[in-house]
Amino acid sequence: MAISSIECYRISGEADWDKVLALPRAEVSVDWWGGTLARPYRFSVGIDDRYLLFVADVPFVPPASQSDRLGCFVVDLAEPETKGQTAGLFVMGHNDAYFEIQVSHDGAWWYMDFPGYRQRLPRSVLAGVEVQLQQYERSWTGAIRIPREMLSVAVEDGVRGEATLSVCDRPNPLYITSAGSREYDPDFHDERSFSCLRIID
Repeated sequence: MAISSIECYRISGEADWDKVLALPRAEVSVDWWGGTLARPYRFSVGIDDRYLLFVADVPFVPPASQSDRLGCFVVDLAEPETKGQTAGLFVMGHNDAYFEIQVSHDGAWWYMDFPGYRQRLPRSVLAGVEVQLQQYERSWTGAIRIPREMLSVAVEDGVRGEATLSVCDRPNPLYITSAGSREYDPDFHDERSFSCLRIID
């Protein structure tokens, strides 16, 4: 089932990790092609006075990985050759510009600005980004805080967003979007998969 709008919860002040991880979750229960997930992918989006907040509860066994990647910026995390699992958030402004955030099963993260469809805008690594990771036997939770002043698109009412999940540690990868099932090949950058982002006070 598609999520008609991405709800972004406003937290007063600067949220600690307990508040970030307690944000209400939205659920996605199907993959890109409409196949039912055994357990739903859950995510949260929020803002506080300084940060954009994104939390992903991923219902798949995390691949074996090195713990030293926690909080590490990885240039190619979102590339097609990725073999692990990455949860993502896209936010598109009032024109064609958008940004993409990814956090992986081992806590590595990635950020990129796009002035237009798949037009990467090179930039230096963002400072002040923080990541939290919790791994379980059959799932993992990744959370990231990114300073809002460094984002290329303001997170406000009227912009559009999409939450995603790529599960590429298997012969047949899974692609999941908050837009629900799609009729075209998996493409998280296609604006047809973006929906209205609403700020919830």
